[in-house]
Amino acid sequence: MKKLVSLNHMTEVFFFFLFVIVCANIENLYYPFLDYTKEGNIPFATMYGLELFAFIIMVIGIGRFVYNVRRQKFFIKENYLILYGIGTALFAPGFIHFIGQILDDKEAWEAFHIELHYWFAAGAILFILAEIFRYGYRLKEEQELTI
Repeated sequence: MKKLVSLNHMTEVFFFFLFVIVCANIENLYYPFLDYTKEGNIPFATMYGLELFAFIIMVIGIGRFVYNVRRQKFFIKENYLILYGIGTALFAPGFIHFIGQILDDKEAWEAFHIELHYWFAAGAILFILAEIFRYGYRLKEEQELTI
């Protein structure tokens, strides 16, 4: 299958902007995580740590997903596993914040403002996309087995 030159150029530009976004935003998550860890503020350190983890998983997953698309491999097992991984990483901070409010000091957890519905919605959308790609992968596998 012939590779599209325009697709290669678009993914190169995408990776450049992804790199710029990472460089611009990593300090907003990493330095507060270090500061709150040193202070011993467990709720804030946990949330900044989870957001940092979700950010790293998202960047790596998006990069890998775009790399697969660049090679014109759309419906492969790795793609839907990447989407599940990113969805789980986005779902985790909101879930931990919710559980922390229930099980621990509610005021300490409420001081860290997080938009739960955005985190849950983003995770749910990625779970739905992962299911679509998983279904596409199964259809592709059935097609390859058909004579």
